[in-house]
Amino acid sequence: MSYDGLCFLSLDGGGVRGLSTLYILREIMAALNHAREEAGLLAVKRCDVFGLIGGTSTGGLIAIMLGRLGMDVDDCISAYNALIEAIFTEREIRTGLGFKGNVEAKFSSQKLRECIENPGVSRGCRVFVCSCDRNNTRRIIRLRSYDIPGKPRSMNRPSVVQVALATSAAPRLFDEVNIGDVVHLDGGLDANNPVNHVAHEASDILCKEGGDPNLQARIKCFLSIGTGHPGVKAVHLDNAWKLISATLKEMVTDTQKDAHEFAHSWRRPLSQGRYFRFNVRHGLYDISLHGYKEKGKVETMTLSYLEEQDAEQSVRKCVKAMENKECVSIPDFS
Repeated sequence: MSYDGLCFLSLDGGGVRGLSTLYILREIMAALNHAREEAGLLAVKRCDVFGLIGGTSTGGLIAIMLGRLGMDVDDCISAYNALIEAIFTEREIRTGLGFKGNVEAKFSSQKLRECIENPGVSRGCRVFVCSCDRNNTRRIIRLRSYDIPGKPRSMNRPSVVQVALATSAAPRLFDEVNIGDVVHLDGGLDANNPVNHVAHEASDILCKEGGDPNLQARIKCFLSIGTGHPGVKAVHLDNAWKLISATLKEMVTDTQKDAHEFAHSWRRPLSQGRYFRFNVRHGLYDISLHGYKEKGKVETMTLSYLEEQDAEQSVRKCVKAMENKECVSIPDFS
């Protein structure tokens, strides 16, 4: 990772609303490359700019598409549309409780697996996604595309497909995922906004690789993108049985609360135009995680948000922070 001005990207979870993340990122990247063209510079992809991308749930899927699979944002939007339609249109015949009282997945994880598998893809920037330990949902697990010097490499190195399934394994929607001795659930259960995990991960990498541990002083641009301002408060659940019986809205972490707390702790980079949070204020949070038929509404509300004066100004400032930045790193996903 280059330490000459660090750029990071954090992506919230949100099911179908993840399309909003992509529309926002498309706007930023288009503005960035327009500014670079005017300055006589070549266009860049997102993995040329960001040294680290972290995501949770569908934000994790997008992180993998952008940073691990090296997809352009437009290609990612097309793939994401195809993915959500494929996995959310065909419900399993058995929905609810099985014969032994076990909760069964509402949608087919096999559909998700088929959409993710993409052999022979190129490597991009460093990427990690968040999942939860089923036995302790407060324990967030970071599944990385790279090794951190000084930390032991897992004997159960997951594939990119396993990682994608693990971060998006929402109870009652998809099957849980076994990696080694750990049963993984959707990271959105306690880290739907992974911004703190991106910061902590970056600090770990800096310290282990001999960089300046004062992350805030070295940051050039820290970009966090949400999937709609929350309409409900977070409910943290202590055990798997309560978690399974809860409604989907109760399982969603209040991402904006995390964003406010992070902005306070990062107030210096925020005031200096080096930390940015984009999140559609109205019209998205009443869309269910699997409401793919409302994807048109997601696009409309996001484009409307991007036309607001505050959002336009934030895009310009974000582009200004990134326009001369190029940062390529070589990860180590299996």
